[in-house]
Amino acid sequence: MVLEIPDINPSKPHLLNGIGHILLACFHRTRSGGDINNCILAYDLATQLLPVDDAKVMDFLHDSGVSCLERYNLTDNLADINQAISKLEMAVKGMVNDHGPNPGWLKHLGISLLQRFKHTGELIDISNAISWEQKAIQITPEDHADMPAWLNNLRNLFLHRFNCTGDVTDISKAISSLQKAVELTAEGHADMPKWLNNLGLSFLCHFEYTGDFTDIPKAISSHQKAVQLTPEGHPSMPTWLNNLGISFTWCFGHTEDLIDISEAISSFEKAVQLTPKDHADMPGWLNNLGNSLQNRFQCTRDLTDISKAISCKHKAVQLTPEGHTNMPAYLNNLGNLFLCHFQHTGDHTSIFEAILWQCKAVQLTPEGHANMPDWLNGLGLLFRHCFEHTKDFTDISKAISSHQKAIQLTSEGHPSMSAWLNNLGLSFMSRFEHTEDLADISEAISFIQKAIHLAPEGHPNMHMWLKNLGNISLCRFERTGDSTDISEAISFHQKAVQLTPKGHPNMPDHLSGLGTSFLCLFECTGDLSNFSKAISCQLKAVQLTPEGHPHMSGQLNNLGNSYRSHFQYTGDLTDISKAISSQHKAVQLTPEGHPNMSGRLNNLGISFLQRFKCTKELIDISKAISWGQKAVQLTPEGHADMPGQLDTRVW
Repeated sequence: MVLEIPDINPSKPHLLNGIGHILLACFHRTRSGGDINNCILAYDLATQLLPVDDAKVMDFLHDSGVSCLERYNLTDNLADINQAISKLEMAVKGMVNDHGPNPGWLKHLGISLLQRFKHTGELIDISNAISWEQKAIQITPEDHADMPAWLNNLRNLFLHRFNCTGDVTDISKAISSLQKAVELTAEGHADMPKWLNNLGLSFLCHFEYTGDFTDIPKAISSHQKAVQLTPEGHPSMPTWLNNLGISFTWCFGHTEDLIDISEAISSFEKAVQLTPKDHADMPGWLNNLGNSLQNRFQCTRDLTDISKAISCKHKAVQLTPEGHTNMPAYLNNLGNLFLCHFQHTGDHTSIFEAILWQCKAVQLTPEGHANMPDWLNGLGLLFRHCFEHTKDFTDISKAISSHQKAIQLTSEGHPSMSAWLNNLGLSFMSRFEHTEDLADISEAISFIQKAIHLAPEGHPNMHMWLKNLGNISLCRFERTGDSTDISEAISFHQKAVQLTPKGHPNMPDHLSGLGTSFLCLFECTGDLSNFSKAISCQLKAVQLTPEGHPHMSGQLNNLGNSYRSHFQYTGDLTDISKAISSQHKAVQLTPEGHPNMSGRLNNLGISFLQRFKCTKELIDISKAISWGQKAVQLTPEGHADMPGQLDTRVW
């Protein structure tokens, strides 16, 4: 009917514009493409028929621009968002009245520019969106009811630009915007928890980029207030609790205070309890809870935590739909947990479980995915650990293959390249221990040297790679007798110790490795100064190792070997008694099923034998035989160490 009205009738444009409003309202209910297409057609006809100098032209242009934005949200057609921006820019620039531009129009233009930025990634669009949003805020009274929401939107725009440019000033501006939003929001307002939650996330983002720890307490405070102000049963409560847990987790990463990680666990547990089992966020909450339990386990060594962590991450996998983008990450995390369980219990079923889940993670990760090298590297580590138990050559071959693929898929200059090279080197070293092929040990040294060469100065893992290089150089010296290798082994271990911060948990291992190198040099040269250095390093290693630490047994075993070596040189019974004491403690602290148990039992037996040869005490030879027999019983048939343990000439 309206279309039949002559175009010269001054009411026709207004009637068409009114029809556009009706069709837009219908579209909001139906999400029908026909409704939004007819809506845009009505608005455009209305604009075309209106005289250019009519006061309503800009209103009509704005309405048409908004409808194009709505159609873009339905179709994701770039032409629609381009039309929206063009019409809204004309409307905003043409809108001149006593009060200046309409803030709502400025916001619609900002929203349109944001949508195009998400589509094209053009930085100019997000910068212009910020500019229009800021202008809308500037011309709006502070006491306007929507001001806090607009400030929150401005925060989101700043974070979008930060994610594109990495300019930390944008995070600071985002924080400032949200602080203003919180300040302008009345107590008891329903949106206050939302603003506080977003403020906490912004502080976390700032910390992640700058490392400024003062951000973490601010994040915790904001998230705690968000939780406190949210009524029970509110659908956002699990999200607020999860974010509070993340803040405490990051705090723990800095302080290593068990109170912080316990608070994180408590928050994640509440989030899980309040979330329906079939909720889309449940796998994420369970994964975070598993991570926090794993973090606490690293401090307490309480196996209850690692068992609970495995349970949480297993549930996360079970509840994640097939094809979900997070599935490979959850599988990878579950595999890492089983590896952790294996490393602390010696339970070999855990390493097989870890490989199972890690293989699935690799299989489900699309080619070219950024995480594929990480998953492959993790799989290589698992196969190497498995090889140490099974001595199955196919396991170490798979380890090497996985690490090589990870390196092939990693671009030059990638920050993880050095780590991947180090792990490949360690796998070649493991294969050398099986094959005794010096080509493998040369490959191991070559890859770890390359890892060190590519790492930037001050890299936090440098001391670990130097320690590995020291261990491998020492091993090659023991096979070849080349004095260059023992000199390099000592040099690498000394550098590892020098680069390790005081109080670092790896310091005992580095000192033990340095001590072993000095001991080897002592055994070759008879220079007692090298023995003194060896004992000094190994005593410090034992002193710095916390009670209950899984490496304590290894440190004590090495210390005992050094005392026994000195005894063989001096004949001082004090030395062999100290050797027996250290090695006996090492055996007591080694869990059943541990792959090194037979070797430590054998060492203890040899030390009793050495003392018997000096004292002729029958109790010593009896204990030597007893410990030696236990070592043989625990050594798998075909193991490389079996001939030495069976050879009676040793005894």
